[in-house]
Amino acid sequence: MNLFVSIGRSNDFQEERLRKTLPSYLEIVDVYEDAELFLITRWSDDYYHSKIKAVFIPFTGKNRFPLNDLEEKNIVVFNTHAKSKLVAERAFSMTLSLLGKLVTYDHALRYEGRWLTRENWGKEFWQSLQNKSCGIIGMGHIAKDLLNYLKPFNCEIINLERDLDKGLADVYVESVDALIKKSDIIYLTCPLTDETERMINMSHLPYLEGKVIINVSRGEVLEEEVLYRGLDQGLLYGAGIDVWYQYPSDGSQFPSKYDLSKYSNLIMSPHASCHAEGFKNDYYDDIFKKIFDYAKDNC
Repeated sequence: MNLFVSIGRSNDFQEERLRKTLPSYLEIVDVYEDAELFLITRWSDDYYHSKIKAVFIPFTGKNRFPLNDLEEKNIVVFNTHAKSKLVAERAFSMTLSLLGKLVTYDHALRYEGRWLTRENWGKEFWQSLQNKSCGIIGMGHIAKDLLNYLKPFNCEIINLERDLDKGLADVYVESVDALIKKSDIIYLTCPLTDETERMINMSHLPYLEGKVIINVSRGEVLEEEVLYRGLDQGLLYGAGIDVWYQYPSDGSQFPSKYDLSKYSNLIMSPHASCHAEGFKNDYYDDIFKKIFDYAKDNC
């Protein structure tokens, strides 16, 4: 079978690794019209003018791809969850940092020499994760790994009834409204789809008082304005965000149209959950195996 590869110049070394391990039943071609298999990071409708049978995405998110059209044309799509444990670890670490007020305390001591004040004794205390109610929207690979971090803290896990068949939560609720109301911490770990876009929006703002939101899903799952208003009005206890609304095409770029830099109860992470030292090849090792297995079974 023929494979077309388009993963960007920064990943040339991954393509070289692929070529060195290519099995005899698979050949990399430079012209996409000749290919049945596509290892790509972005979709082009030009690819329909080929022999395409399968698409392989070397990361988790599939929202850049026309999934419904591909399914209708019997083109299968593979992605990889090889780094779900890293994303879960990132979500968990942001949780502890926010509840523990690590950034707030650090800034107060670093820039003001200020300790916990007697005047605000109690109001400035940090919170423990012990016995917290944790609502999870999206019970996939990331969430399952996240549960392993939460269980030792005796957290109550709340999930939407649509995931009832997975049996991983303690409490199931019908709606996002109910999940937010019952949760101390809300984790967004779902894919971006028409159903999940703006899943948390301005209608939920009144329910966010004292809550923590952790988003390692996609920025658009959490409406940009509700994040800003929740912080600006002092409703949210805190937020940890690794996925954003504005991304750089070249050089620097602030991640939101709102100025979020002034909120010490916001942890801003530059979509870096997967970029842990020693794990750079995991996505590609996993997707290479999927390509080889598919080609072997279908050649």
